[in-house]
Amino acid sequence: MRTLKATPADGKIGPAELGDIVLSAVYHVVYWPDVAAALSAWVYGWDAGGLLEMYAPPGTADADNGYVVYLAVSCTDTSWPRDRRRWQQEAWRIHARHPFAAWGNTWFNAPGRDWGARPGTPVQVDGTKTPPILLINETCDAATPFAGALEVRKRFPRSVLVEGVGGTTHAGSCGGMTCVDDTIADHLRDGALPQRVGGNRSDRQCEPVPVPEVAAERTTGAAGITRADLQHLIGR
Repeated sequence: MRTLKATPADGKIGPAELGDIVLSAVYHVVYWPDVAAALSAWVYGWDAGGLLEMYAPPGTADADNGYVVYLAVSCTDTSWPRDRRRWQQEAWRIHARHPFAAWGNTWFNAPGRDWGARPGTPVQVDGTKTPPILLINETCDAATPFAGALEVRKRFPRSVLVEGVGGTTHAGSCGGMTCVDDTIADHLRDGALPQRVGGNRSDRQCEPVPVPEVAAERTTGAAGITRADLQHLIGR
């Protein structure tokens, strides 16, 4: 990161861009080999080719539209602090426990500090009269933490939560895991749901979306990433 700060790769990849690329690994394990290979090439050979391939330039219409809608909801759903110092203090506090995504998430939501529209009052969600719904989450999903899935389940007492146990993929549905996918298919076909259990926990436990297989031994170049490299670089 220090090297990229001094001399951005191809004039495009600096520390912030590197962070954005690596953060893609938070959302789906299928990204891990590409992220790890790009990092491996950079760390071991100063080859930024993989990083440049993964870099998504800002300003595309789809990305801008999606981000603006996200901000319009997030920045007005509740009142955000206006004091920059408070943002920094909170970010560092979260960083102490969750360094991988703390600052990326902070900057992603930073426009909420100065958003022009007046924020509303958070809606009190009451799902007691809502028909049965199917919820899916993996235990270690960093984008939508499992604690949130349990809270949704609590607020919708006729809902059923399927857990990809130990997984890190964001909403790991239709990922090729029979247990999860069959539950979805059954629900879409005739409304069937697993039996809801007591307590603050998931109702059906399934295998998570599996971590991709990687090379057993290091070879030359970015493709030579090993399982040990993958675990080291991604932090698992």
